[in-house]
Amino acid sequence: MDVVAPMQLKPGHYPTDVALRTVSEAIAKAGSQMLEIEPGELMAEYRPSLTAEGRNGLKAEIFLYDTLADGADFSSQLVERGTELFQRPLQLMNACPEDCDASCYRCLRSFKNKFEHILLDRYVGAELWNIYSRDNGRNSIRRDCRNRRHGFPATCGGKGRLGSRTKTGLAFR
Repeated sequence: MDVVAPMQLKPGHYPTDVALRTVSEAIAKAGSQMLEIEPGELMAEYRPSLTAEGRNGLKAEIFLYDTLADGADFSSQLVERGTELFQRPLQLMNACPEDCDASCYRCLRSFKNKFEHILLDRYVGAELWNIYSRDNGRNSIRRDCRNRRHGFPATCGGKGRLGSRTKTGLAFR
C-alpha cells in the first residue's frame, strides 16, 4: 500500500495503527464472506514495508493468511477475485447495519479482535481505502480526510496495487 506525501503511514503512530488495523480487519472479513468460511479462518496483519519508503511512512504491507494448521489455501483462492476483494472492504466500512460511530459487532468487531476494538474506526479505514484504491494510483488525490476521533492527516493522496500470491497468503503493497 503506497501513499503519496504529505500523507504518511508512520510506523508506531496511533493514527497509522487505527487506519491499517481497520483496513486489515475489513479485508479479512470481506475475504471470509467471499469464501463463505468462518471469520477466524482468515486473518490479516499489517507492517511497514521493509524499504526506505516504509521507514518514511510511505509504504505499508497488508497480508492475508490462513489460520488453520498447514493452511487451507483460502488466501490463495482470493487472488482470482481481486476486484471483488478491493470493493467489498469499502462496502463493509461504509454500510454498518447499526450506523455506529466507529465500529461495532455488526460491522468490524469480533471476539478475535477484542483487544483491538479501540483501533477500529470504519470512517478512517474507508478514507484510507478510498485513497489507496481509487484510480489505481494513476492520479494523485488530495482531499481532507481528518477524522474527528483519531487525528488522521489533513491532506492525503494515494496509490496502490494488489500484490500477488505469497507463500503464506496474499499481500497488498
